[in-house]
Amino acid sequence: MGSRTKGRQPDFGVGAEALAHMVRQRDAESEAARLLAARSNSILTLIVAVLGYGVWNLNALESVRPAALQVAMRAFLALSLILMLAALGVLLSPARTEIRDPLADSRLDVDADSLPGHMNRAKYMELARRRMKRSIIALGQQNAWGYVKTGRAQTLLLSAALCAGAGVVCYFWFTL
Repeated sequence: MGSRTKGRQPDFGVGAEALAHMVRQRDAESEAARLLAARSNSILTLIVAVLGYGVWNLNALESVRPAALQVAMRAFLALSLILMLAALGVLLSPARTEIRDPLADSRLDVDADSLPGHMNRAKYMELARRRMKRSIIALGQQNAWGYVKTGRAQTLLLSAALCAGAGVVCYFWFTL
């Protein structure tokens, strides 16, 4: 008991270090969200560019002979178009549930050093840790759902490209 002195403030180094680690975790989740948004935007740009270019102009296939080849190419290109639109729908669909980041609309307006006594500072640090933890979890959930959506859209785009490629292979197989 002789090592404790009256009026001595407890050491908050561990709590402050844990909070700093949580801040780094949240920054990492925020960066992951930014990269995911950039990836989704790239995929959306690709889809809109291909759709806008008119790759699936099926009237251009009128000159293709034999008729069975024309039907096969139309089927592959139509399936490719459907898969491309499905990928667009997946990317533009909203999240299953709205996940709200608790730090997005609230702040800790109190400076911890200006609080009197160690109990208020401890409560402040605990409040900051709880809010940061909820924020990290919310961002992690948003990112996880974003990765699922982006993965599904990429799978659909690959399938669309394979279908379009199969149509091209059919054309070259029967015309050469």
